[in-house]
Amino acid sequence: MKKFVLIGMAISFLWTSQVFAALVFSEDFEGDLSAWVGAAGVEAAHNGQIVSGSGVLNFSAATAGGDMYTSSSFVAGDYLLEFKYKGTGTDPTGSGGFVGLTTAYPGSILQWLISENGIASSSADLTSDGSWDSYSVAFSAGSAFHLTFEDFNGEGGGIAGDAYYDDIDLSAVPVPAAVWLLGSGLLGLVGFRRKRNA
Repeated sequence: MKKFVLIGMAISFLWTSQVFAALVFSEDFEGDLSAWVGAAGVEAAHNGQIVSGSGVLNFSAATAGGDMYTSSSFVAGDYLLEFKYKGTGTDPTGSGGFVGLTTAYPGSILQWLISENGIASSSADLTSDGSWDSYSVAFSAGSAFHLTFEDFNGEGGGIAGDAYYDDIDLSAVPVPAAVWLLGSGLLGLVGFRRKRNA
């Protein structure tokens, strides 16, 4: 009976470890932009602004190479980024929103995760149809990083203020190999105990 309880606990641990991710950053834009910096790490040196009365982010100018960066950096690992995005669809150049990882600010882009015009190396693009859509992007970072968001100026200049963001959540995803290693160790202990009792 005890072995079934231990096996059940091991399976339960493995299942819950893979399902739940640890939230490491969250932003709903209901307060201020103190968790964000711009060029050279200066808080006010970005074009991000909270739209009055709505608690969402957009930009007063279009840029390239990242505009707003999380002031906190995050360690290398596996992550899940979730956010809401609304592109107005008014930019004929297809510029609009970009989301990526950077080692420093400004520039130094490690990876674009998702974008409105398909430049980002992802299987999905941000939709620009004037409605809010929710996005989830899983990624692996090989080194420490900051998140970066921008309203891209594109080759045709882009239109400032046509990209909106809200409800940004970044979660660290547990490493499955370590979980399986722990699980197999627990099962080994159950087998060792069974052999000793026999």
